[in-house]
Amino acid sequence: MLTLIAVANLAFVFGIRAAAVIVGCLCLAVFACVVVVFERGVFDAVVQSVTIVVFACFVLGMASAVLEARRRRAEAQRLAARVRELTVAQERARMGAEMHDSIGHHLTVIKMGLENAERFRSRRPDDAWHEVRQAKELTVTALADARRWVRALRPLALDGHVSSAALEQLAASFDGTGLAVSFEVVGDEPPLEPDVELVLYRVLQEGLTNAVRHAGARHVRGTLACDGDRVVLVVADDGAGRGRDARDAFGLLSLTERARAVGGTLTAGDRPGGGFEVRAELPARVTAAVS
Repeated sequence: MLTLIAVANLAFVFGIRAAAVIVGCLCLAVFACVVVVFERGVFDAVVQSVTIVVFACFVLGMASAVLEARRRRAEAQRLAARVRELTVAQERARMGAEMHDSIGHHLTVIKMGLENAERFRSRRPDDAWHEVRQAKELTVTALADARRWVRALRPLALDGHVSSAALEQLAASFDGTGLAVSFEVVGDEPPLEPDVELVLYRVLQEGLTNAVRHAGARHVRGTLACDGDRVVLVVADDGAGRGRDARDAFGLLSLTERARAVGGTLTAGDRPGGGFEVRAELPARVTAAVS
């Protein structure tokens, strides 16, 4: 038994190959000791050596399996960390591109308008004031976009709300955008894990934001249906359906990966009666296999 423990320790400390070499040297030493010191026959020496080799091979095999399992677990953890880093980087890149396209565009137009107003102020004062008024209107729009991005970056816990309360508050925050938003909860809401809450929050946020910016929708309806240990969030608008740009497709792809990461699914597509619908079905709790 002590010999087996020693062989296992050798494998863990020095590696399988080094342990095999040491075991081979040990077998030769045992063979020589049996023949020379104890003056036994060659047959007895071979039996002793083979016995050690058999048990050593068994122990080295088990040690190799353990070391391989450790290596694969470490590799899986490294890849999972890398996937999380890439997901965050992709999300930041998408949000940065949208911020540039929305706020950056407005600021550029405002700058050009004010430059025109400066040129027109002496000889064409009416045109100058027209440019100033347009710049003022664009400033309001840019400020609304900036506030929308602040809402997008705000953690759920900042307002002291979780689960459906956070979703209701998010829907209410789009009042004043020209979009009629309604939200309801159907069934008894189960306790949700934070990761699931965040995915639900992002799905509703993406659906509302796309409806405001791209779909030309007038109404958006969000429904959170609770059925036992699963929840289904549906965000449907009456806008232009598939008339979305590539950034919308990227956003939906990112949400699909988020939903899959917690053991759920996400689908999106045109509604039969017109408009667009995003549907996320998620477990209330993330299983160990998923996490």
